[in-house]
Amino acid sequence: MSLSYSQSNYLPAQREKAAPVKALFPLLLLFAAHVPIGVIVFGYSPIATLHAWSVLAFGLWLVVSGAAVSQIACVVAYIGGAEVLWRMSGASTPWEFGKYATSAICLGTILRERKHPVFLPFVYFVFLLPSTVYTVHDLGLYWARRYISFDLSGPFALLICLWFFSGERIAADDFRRMSIAYLLPTVSLAAVLAYRMATLTGIEYTYTRGSNLAISALLSK
Repeated sequence: MSLSYSQSNYLPAQREKAAPVKALFPLLLLFAAHVPIGVIVFGYSPIATLHAWSVLAFGLWLVVSGAAVSQIACVVAYIGGAEVLWRMSGASTPWEFGKYATSAICLGTILRERKHPVFLPFVYFVFLLPSTVYTVHDLGLYWARRYISFDLSGPFALLICLWFFSGERIAADDFRRMSIAYLLPTVSLAAVLAYRMATLTGIEYTYTRGSNLAISALLSK
């Protein structure tokens, strides 16, 4: 009886130890999959374009389908990690696509959830707007539009994100998922840079004050 009792206590404990390992395997598989994804996205601009617009479409679909805010936040985090990868891959997207996509997804969620405006982020953004008058006056409407889009898309995305997360209680598990979503495209980016460093020839590695464009995020294919 004592032997069977000890075995019955040992087996559940063994299963409990094995459970985290089994749960970790899909995560490791997901990270591993983003290594070839990064190389393929970088090698083929149309695939990079498809990847970027598909992520945006998936995020908007989550908004429309009524998904939880924490799930939508994971897509936003993924976009933040993938923006540089899309740029360096020559994706046919606006230069500030990551910020536009983030703003669109978060704003759609804000409207769906009927979130009340937050005061301080709006004040922060409004105080930046008077500078646009001088930009238009000095550069003309055509060039001013480009500079304003470049300089204010970040603050606008920050405003929308602060509004998006206002009143939300992020659990530890949700924060962990958002962190993983951000790291996935970072693995793709690291894989591309590692591949370039291993395959490029005739590159002299010296320490300077500038970056080496051949192996940086702005590398040319």
